[in-house]
Amino acid sequence: MTDVLTALFGSKARVRVLRLFLLNADTQFTTASVAERTQVSSMDVRREMRMLERIGFVTVRRVKGKKHYRANEDFPLRDDLIALFARATVTSECQSLARVENIGDVHLVLVSGIFLNYTKARADVFIVANDVSRVRLAKWIKSLEAETGREVSYVLLTMEEYKYRLNMTDRFLQDFLQGPYDEVVNKIPQFKRSVSGLRRRRA
Repeated sequence: MTDVLTALFGSKARVRVLRLFLLNADTQFTTASVAERTQVSSMDVRREMRMLERIGFVTVRRVKGKKHYRANEDFPLRDDLIALFARATVTSECQSLARVENIGDVHLVLVSGIFLNYTKARADVFIVANDVSRVRLAKWIKSLEAETGREVSYVLLTMEEYKYRLNMTDRFLQDFLQGPYDEVVNKIPQFKRSVSGLRRRRA
């Protein structure tokens, strides 16, 4: 649905900026913080903020001469836009997901939570990987947050930790795998059988 939103609103930059304000309605942002959170160029952010200020989508407060923006609670279409963006699942259009294997020796990546609008998820991303670069992981998470407009929670396990938790019938694994999720990477043989076994034990 993100591609649809891009077509409707004219650009990915505008969709990212709108999503950031709509899904973080109580937060104030400067143009610099908008650019950092959305990973949109400063020039494009300034253009979008001028437009959003002009139509009354954001309110502006000056602090030491610097503009701070917040979503305008009285904007006529605010609730409709929040509902639209909140319903838009982003898994298939989230380009950063495809770059997850750059973080290390990745065996399994599952997404739920904000990617599927599943509010009961224990995490948004579940990763099983060895030899992970923490720098690359942090950069990858920031890219996901730029595309989703929200903070992304994740759980990272080594392959050894994953096997241990699986054998111990770990509660987190049970809870996560009981709910809806999408597979981004799956290199674990018999993974689906393991999930079925966990669910049977849970029942």
